[in-house]
Amino acid sequence: MTRPVDVVYIAGMGRSGSTVLSQLLGTTAGACSIGEFRTIWERGFVGDHLCGCGATFHTCPFWQDVVQAAFGGYDGVDPQRAMALERLATRWRAIPGLRWRLLAPARIAAAIREAGYLRSSLLRAVAQVSGARFVVDSSKGPVFGALLGATPGLRVTPVQVVRDSRAVAFSWTRRKRTYREANKEQYMPVFPPRRTAHVWNASNITGELVLRGPRYVLLRYEDFARDPQAAMDRIRRAAGFEAAPLIPGPGPGTFDQGVHHSVAGNPMRFGGNTISVRVDDEWKRAMAPGDRDEMTRRTGPLLLRYGYVGPWKKPYA
Repeated sequence: MTRPVDVVYIAGMGRSGSTVLSQLLGTTAGACSIGEFRTIWERGFVGDHLCGCGATFHTCPFWQDVVQAAFGGYDGVDPQRAMALERLATRWRAIPGLRWRLLAPARIAAAIREAGYLRSSLLRAVAQVSGARFVVDSSKGPVFGALLGATPGLRVTPVQVVRDSRAVAFSWTRRKRTYREANKEQYMPVFPPRRTAHVWNASNITGELVLRGPRYVLLRYEDFARDPQAAMDRIRRAAGFEAAPLIPGPGPGTFDQGVHHSVAGNPMRFGGNTISVRVDDEWKRAMAPGDRDEMTRRTGPLLLRYGYVGPWKKPYA
């Protein structure tokens, strides 16, 4: 019987630390981080965006070898069909079928099977080419994580990362450059706090609903930033692997991140061979009081649940 591919799936809203977490986890023994794997059809196969190593997807030797091992080359798979299958397999009405296959209508069940097969082929090829014992995927979307979890041949450890909603909202108001294509100046979108509050609530609630299971890990970004090694050890234990030390960088709070072949993610993945990990609490000083109050009001129940406000508030600074 073929050994299942171990996948650590990092879920959570954007600007919650998923990229730095996946980059660091990918530096530990036996791990390979591939960034936001969910986007590989659109941004890799079709868009030929930049890999984390700096090459474009089609010219990156790592991904060339992966695609060859999975499909016999780029012509061996239809990315447009793959995207259409995943849109059907990850729509809201498909969620019950991802958790309990018998509840899926025949058309959705077929899409889940085929989309999952294509993904498992790629992930098995990643493990084969990299020699890694487990693959780290920071796609963030909880429903896509549920698709991987429902796919035969994959053994998924979901890690749901939460960050103080006020910090997330403040981050989404700042303009940040992205690097999707070579030699092109591009910036990530900015969003008002009201929209961020809605997405933050929905992302975290959905994650808890569809990802919880015996291997599930709930991790606060602030706890990870305060003690990265403890977070790495906790995740590896949940995934069934021994703890492994991080490689320290040249300064306090820095670590060696090496070269990663990440499909997509926060632009910090292009930041060089070292990575800095710290609690980013600029929002406490620079966020507009009205925006902070609005976020506290709109996300209050989950802020209380995760220990950011109220009598059970946990220190993280």
